[in-house]
Amino acid sequence: MLATSGLISGGTIGAAFGAAFELSSSAGSGLPARYIAQGVAQAALRNGIAFGAWSGMFRGTKCVFAKMRGTDDIVGAAAAGATTGAVLTVAATGGNFRMARPSIPGNAAASALVAAVFSAMSRF
Repeated sequence: MLATSGLISGGTIGAAFGAAFELSSSAGSGLPARYIAQGVAQAALRNGIAFGAWSGMFRGTKCVFAKMRGTDDIVGAAAAGATTGAVLTVAATGGNFRMARPSIPGNAAASALVAAVFSAMSRF
């Protein structure tokens, strides 16, 4: 249930972000409205899928970590974020671990930091 809600909320936020960013970057380009609309739709779909995948996987992993540890805190959110970042890094390279290995620590750390910050913010 949590992974599905994470997928839906993350996908919605990602789609809105992608559409707004693409619209603002192509507003003064002089392109016909049809091409701008196509670019906005493609960016919304691309970012919606990416944000939704990360959010759904993170929420599911966080739920598993909370159940294993018996508590839901910032440490669990950071661990779930790091796990999600590492797995999605390997997945982005088509499962080629050797190619993904140099970027796993950075992506895992960035994901853990984002997850911990948002977890801390949601407690207020």
